[in-house]
Amino acid sequence: MSDKAETILQAAMMLFAEKGFSATTTRELAQRAEVNEVTLFRHFRSKTELYHQILEEIRRLYPPLLAADEVAGTDPEILIHDFCLATLRRMNEAPHLLRLMLYAMLEEVDEIREALIEKRLDIYVASLAGAFARLQESGKCQADANPEELARLLMSQVFGLGIMKFSGHAVFDRIDEERLAIQVSRQFLTGPAGEPVIGKRPATATPRANDPGSGAKANQRTRKENQP
Repeated sequence: MSDKAETILQAAMMLFAEKGFSATTTRELAQRAEVNEVTLFRHFRSKTELYHQILEEIRRLYPPLLAADEVAGTDPEILIHDFCLATLRRMNEAPHLLRLMLYAMLEEVDEIREALIEKRLDIYVASLAGAFARLQESGKCQADANPEELARLLMSQVFGLGIMKFSGHAVFDRIDEERLAIQVSRQFLTGPAGEPVIGKRPATATPRANDPGSGAKANQRTRKENQP
C-alpha cells in the first residue's frame, strides 16, 4: 500500500469512527485525508471498498482476543480473567475501534456488521462457554446457568464497562484494569465475597413444625385478615 493510500485509510478510520459508515461522505473523507476526491477514488473505487480495507486493517492490527485452537490447553479461570483484562485494555488503547464496533452494530450494511462484530463474537461466546462448562464440571463455578448464557453475560458486562469509560466520565479514567478484570471474572465464579451468586436462589425460611410460636403468629395474621 502506498503512503498516500495509508494516509487515506487512517483518516477514513477515524472519520468512520466519528460518524459511522452511512453518514460519512466521500467528500468528507477526501477533506480529512487532505486529498481531492479524484485521488481518493484512484486508490479506492468506492466508500464500501475503503471500509472493507479498514476492516482488513483492523483484523491485522487487532487480532481476536481468543483463538479457538488455544482454548483447550488453557486453564479456564486464566482464560476468563485474561479475556476480561485484554478487552478492557484494548478498548482503552483503541477507543476508535470501540466506536467502529458501536456504529457497526447500528449500520444497515449487513456485511460490515458481520465482518466486524458477529464473527468475532461467535468465537468469544464459544470459547468462554467452553471455559465455563469446564469450571462447572470441576465444581469451581457454581452458577446454575447455561455456559453460553454465562459467556454472553460476561461479555455484556465487560463491553458495558468499556462503553461507560468511553463516555468520558472522569471516574472511569481512574479504573485499575487489572483489578477490575479480577473482580469481574471472580463474580462469575464465586461472587465478590466468595459466595456463589449467579443463578443461586436465596433460601426461603419456613416455620418449624415444633415451633409453638409459628402457629400462633399464623393465627394472628388470619384473624387480622378476617377483620372487617
